[in-house]
Amino acid sequence: MNHKNLFAKSAVAAAVALVSSHVYAAGFQLNEFSTIGLGRAYSGEGAMGDTAASASRNPATMALMDRPEFSLGAVYIAPDVNISGRSPSGRSLDANNIAPNQWVPNIHYVQPINDQWW
Repeated sequence: MNHKNLFAKSAVAAAVALVSSHVYAAGFQLNEFSTIGLGRAYSGEGAMGDTAASASRNPATMALMDRPEFSLGAVYIAPDVNISGRSPSGRSLDANNIAPNQWVPNIHYVQPINDQWW
């Protein structure tokens, strides 16, 4: 590999690394990622690898699974957001229910890898 290609690949890798930090800022987190976890009130969730959803909390729990696991779910968010205030000119800025209701889907899949995987 010549120096020109190495420099170009390094520049692309650096650009991707710098841009990805902005991607994380758009993330959204909910504690409710599995029904089983909700039933336990999420106690010990970092160490229990009973569903594919547990890998979203602790990737090491994938090592506890001996067969493929699939988990699918959705969380309904119904926010109640009201604002009140006045503009500098004195006009009312009051508004009720400004945030829409929304379904947030989640999907998890774990494929165990071992010496028989191939």
